[in-house]
Amino acid sequence: MSILGNSKILSIVSYTLPKIQQRFLFWKKKKKEREFVIVRAAQEDYPCIQELLWKYYYPHEPTTAALGLGNKHNPIFDEESDRVLVEGYTLVAKCKYNGDIMGACMNKTACPWDPDVLDEFACGVSCPRTRELLHFYAYLQRAPCLWEKYCVHKIFDLCYVFVRTEDRGKGLGIVLMQAGKQLGTDCGYRVIRVDATSAYTAKICEKLKFKLVHEIPYCSYTGTGPAHEPIFKPPPPHTACKVYVDTPFAVTSK
Repeated sequence: MSILGNSKILSIVSYTLPKIQQRFLFWKKKKKEREFVIVRAAQEDYPCIQELLWKYYYPHEPTTAALGLGNKHNPIFDEESDRVLVEGYTLVAKCKYNGDIMGACMNKTACPWDPDVLDEFACGVSCPRTRELLHFYAYLQRAPCLWEKYCVHKIFDLCYVFVRTEDRGKGLGIVLMQAGKQLGTDCGYRVIRVDATSAYTAKICEKLKFKLVHEIPYCSYTGTGPAHEPIFKPPPPHTACKVYVDTPFAVTSK
């Protein structure tokens, strides 16, 4: 082939290659574009979030599901989630195109006296299963001694995380928890906590570099009753409740 022929091929390649690269980059960018935005929940979102909790959180959360409390409406759960919502730290993932809530990360602050208050409240609950669940949550709050270890009076707690069934598998859970973690940091909290009752939540915590500080195997928790048998028998892979923390301002424990 002549030099002229080679130069013609080179000129064609040099003309078409940038266009191919441009199309590839456009396709790549388009593929990565998220179909949701993360925003703070507004007051008008609260009823929808409450409804979504009963569809996508309680039926699948290992402790409520194991006690058969996930599918029947329980006003005590609504009161607690309402207290979380009014603190104003809840984040929601909203669809860009229709504004639907696809998932949420509900966050609250926790104080050293909260476990005692919850235990006292649980004693007055008539339903034995709900009572046992609340006592467990009080025990779980208290067990790692985080307020004492990190010398803080308030902890930022990522307490409820859920994603609609049809939106799972898109990485939305990890994005919501990352946003929750960042919110706690931006608000100046020195300790950010996650009680991972689900193995899937624990997996996200590991990915986000939270530190595991406490673990309660479900088979070891026998509750407050005389039977001394495990209260929770959730299906695999949910074998334990794990407490994770992040200390964004390099707080050292005692």
